Amino acid sequence: MHRVAFQITKVTKTCTLGFHTSATNAAISRLNLPAMSPTMTEGTIHKWKLKEGDSFAAGDILLELETDKAQIDVEAPEDGILAKIILPDGGKGSVNSLIALLAEEGDDISSVEIPAEEGSSSEPAAEEKKEAAAPAEPATAPATQSPGGQSISHHDLDTSQLKKPLSPAVLSLVLKYGIKDLGSIQASGNGGRILKGDVLAHLNLIKPKPAPKPTLSIAPPRDQIVFAKSAKKDEKKKVEAVPTFMTKEIKIDHLERNLNVMEFIAKAAKYAVQDVTNKKPSIIGDGKQFRVFNLAEPSYDFITDSYQASKPYVLSIGQERKSKVQEVDDLIGYLAGEVTEKKNKVERLVQIRLDGDKVMRDEKAKKFLHRMDHYIRNPNELQ
Repeated sequence: MHRVAFQITKVTKTCTLGFHTSATNAAISRLNLPAMSPTMTEGTIHKWKLKEGDSFAAGDILLELETDKAQIDVEAPEDGILAKIILPDGGKGSVNSLIALLAEEGDDISSVEIPAEEGSSSEPAAEEKKEAAAPAEPATAPATQSPGGQSISHHDLDTSQLKKPLSPAVLSLVLKYGIKDLGSIQASGNGGRILKGDVLAHLNLIKPKPAPKPTLSIAPPRDQIVFAKSAKKDEKKKVEAVPTFMTKEIKIDHLERNLNVMEFIAKAAKYAVQDVTNKKPSIIGDGKQFRVFNLAEPSYDFITDSYQASKPYVLSIGQERKSKVQEVDDLIGYLAGEVTEKKNKVERLVQIRLDGDKVMRDEKAKKFLHRMDHYIRNPNELQ
C-alpha cells in the first residue's frame, strides 16, 4: 500500500468561505482530495482512520484513499484536529475537491460549517464580468511563474512535451502555482524527469542546480567493498537416509511342494489389501513384482486444490530359500540344563518386500504385510 502526505491549504477568511470560527480559531485548513497521477480524475474514501474531533500528529494516517489503480494511505503533514468530515466513507469525489476541515490545537470547532461551493454566490459572476471587460493579455507570457499564481486543475495541464510521469510532490506544486505549460520547466532528472527542485527553480524560489549524474550500478567501487571472512565450516552431520522399503521373511514349510508360491502370495496380497482398505483390490504384476493400488494415502495437489492418487506401492517376492535350524526335542529339559538331543531341520523361507516413498510412515503398509503373513500361514482362509 502506498503512502502520501500532501500540503494542506490554510484558510483565514471565515466569512467568505461560508463557515464560522471563534476568536481562538486563527486558521482553518482545507483537506482536499489529492491527485496521485496526471490521469487521476477522482477517488473514493475507503475509510477514515479518525473521527471528528480526534487530534493527530504529523505522519499519522488520516484516511485510506482508493483510486482505479491503487489504495493509498494519506498522511498528515503537520499536527492538528479533524474538525469536520465532508466526504464520508465510501464517498467519491473529484481531484482537489473538499473532503474535510482541519483545525489546530485549542481551536473551537463547535461552530464549524461546510463552506459554500465555488460559483454559488454572485461574487464569481462579477469577477467574470471584470475579466471579460479587461484587455486581453499579450500573446508572449513570461518564462517563469510567480509564486502567487492561482491553483489549477490537472485537466488544464499541457503534457504533450512531458517525457516522464510527474511524482505526487511535483504534481502538487504544479497545480498549486498554476503552471500549465510543463514544457517550460527545465527538467534535470534522469530521462528528462521533472524534479521538485526544477519546479521551485522555475518559480525563482531557489537557484537551479544540476542533478547528480546517474550511476549504472548501485554497488560501491570494488576497492571500498569489505569482504567478510569465511567462518569455519561446521562439520555436516551425517543424516541417515530413511529407507523407502519394508521387508518381511515368511515361512512356507506348510505349503505343498507343487504349489505355485508366486501365485499363492499374490492371492494373499489381494485379500490383505481388501482387509486394510475395504476397497476392491487392484494388484497388477508379472509374477515376481506387483503394483499395489489404493494402499498409499492420496497426496494433496496445491495447483488443482484437490487430492490426487499417490503412486502405487511395489510388492516384490524373492526366491524361495532354505535355512538350516536346530530343534530341541525336550525343550523343558533343555531349559532346565539337561543334555538333550538337537536335530537339524531345513526351513523353506520366502522374502517379500514393499517399496514406496512413504511406506515407512504408512500404518496401512504395516497392516498390509501383517495380513499377508496371516493369510500365508493360514492358506485355508483363502477361498
